[in-house]
Amino acid sequence: MGEINIAKIRNVVFRIELYHHFTAAQLMQEPRGMLSDHEPMADVMRTFDDTQADYLPVVGGDNRLKGYVSRQRLYTLYRKMVADMSED
Repeated sequence: MGEINIAKIRNVVFRIELYHHFTAAQLMQEPRGMLSDHEPMADVMRTFDDTQADYLPVVGGDNRLKGYVSRQRLYTLYRKMVADMSED
């Protein structure tokens, strides 16, 4: 399993003549970390801290990609929850 970072392959994306020289396997890299869809939030936050990733893939029990979680979105939601709790 791997992911392709569009920013890192920009030199290929915009040069159609290079398309036949590369495969997805050549362009992908292993993700910094991976999350299970049933992973506790404490472990999710620890994985973000350990990997310093901005996004982490989330896989289901069948090891299929379910989506990505954004560090920024998690912290935004966390700050909102704390603010809401302090208003109560």
